[in-house]
Amino acid sequence: MRSKVFKIIKNIVCSALFLSILSSVLCYFSYFFRFEENEKATEIIKGFYALDENTTDIVFIGGSSFYRAVSAPKLYNDFGYTSYIFAAPSFYFDAAESIIRSVRRTQNPSLYVLDIRRFYKRAMWEITGETEPIEKQRSRMSYIVNNMPLSPERAMLIHKFYNEKVGAKEIEWQFDYLRTHNNWKERTPEDFKNFLKETLNYKTINKHPYYGTISCSTVVHFDDIDLSQYKMTATISDELLEPLNETLDYIRKNNLNVLFMSPPYPISEKYYAYEKFVGEYLEARGFNFLSGNEKANEIGVDFYTDFYDDEHVNALGSEKFTTYLGNYIKQNYDIKNVALTESQQKDWERAYNEWNSNVLKPYLEKILKKCE
Repeated sequence: MRSKVFKIIKNIVCSALFLSILSSVLCYFSYFFRFEENEKATEIIKGFYALDENTTDIVFIGGSSFYRAVSAPKLYNDFGYTSYIFAAPSFYFDAAESIIRSVRRTQNPSLYVLDIRRFYKRAMWEITGETEPIEKQRSRMSYIVNNMPLSPERAMLIHKFYNEKVGAKEIEWQFDYLRTHNNWKERTPEDFKNFLKETLNYKTINKHPYYGTISCSTVVHFDDIDLSQYKMTATISDELLEPLNETLDYIRKNNLNVLFMSPPYPISEKYYAYEKFVGEYLEARGFNFLSGNEKANEIGVDFYTDFYDDEHVNALGSEKFTTYLGNYIKQNYDIKNVALTESQQKDWERAYNEWNSNVLKPYLEKILKKCE
């Protein structure tokens, strides 16, 4: 009888182990069947996971306003800070806690900087009924989850977001070969060869040349903005504040240094009302908030020259903002620089030199020429 029970238990354990291994293998190969939905997000997020462990002083987590406004090479050259811009277009703040957890697996930064802009915009859209279509919501979150490695943090993020509210089945995202396997018809032997090559050389292939920074030389002219003329006020309900409060509780529980930030842009009166509410709310809870809009004069923002659209700075605006941000961090935080090897130092020096000569200088020349 005892041997029979042991045999049954053994079979159950072996079956569970087999299914677990099979599921892991299928999940891994589901990366092969996916198609990139956003090239910038893929390069940036994979680039983060290609970093050597414990090599970042500061991690920025947010949307496109971060990778446009913050120059990681400049922060290193001018202030000695190693940093990475972990960002995807139209970042959903709901993802912040999962991303921080994921970051902490391989990095131990002195400071996290979180993008608050998309939080207050989404809250406003919920209040005014301007919420994005669910197809777009699914797509935007996929920029992140499709490029994260298999991990509890990825599973946590999928569980939090992919549900009936966005017209999704969680199991098809947790085990996404269930929704991607038909893509094999469009894959070629060369695709598979490249997939295996990336697997074997992940860090080399996916290293981001500028540590998550992407710039732009386009110029769109805007009139100056005087925030003192904005009189509109706004409030956000406790229900809509819940994702923010959950993140704040996690930050406090784990004693993390976090700066909340919104880079400058030609902000409307309506958006500024919500930004101001969130900024005051954060400060009331004991967290720092840096509004690039309120500090525009100190930063030296020129609305005629510094933007490439109504939400993002161009290369000139990024230079100004990064200089201000570096000084702000230096004055307000005790950043303990990580110890870099000689090879890692050379990587940063190369990144700055290439950024300066191949991106920044030609971009600034184009911008200034357009503004003559």
